[in-house]
Amino acid sequence: MIDSHCHLDHEPLFSDLSNIIKRSKDVGIQKLLTISTSFESFSKIQEIVNKDECMPGIGNPTLRLKTRIKVRD
Repeated sequence: MIDSHCHLDHEPLFSDLSNIIKRSKDVGIQKLLTISTSFESFSKIQEIVNKDECMPGIGNPTLRLKTRIKVRD
């Protein structure tokens, strides 16, 4: 099972990541796809994805529009 959209960079989740990861694995979740909600929060996402192999991360596609970030195709 995959949680395809979570915001682990938000409190109180961010300060309790080890417990969140353990509880997720205990109930059979194999991947947690954590989504950033702002350009500034992306550094937290990078930190999160390095904590455990079950957590790929991604920036929110709407951030491209809000911050006018150019993305290479």
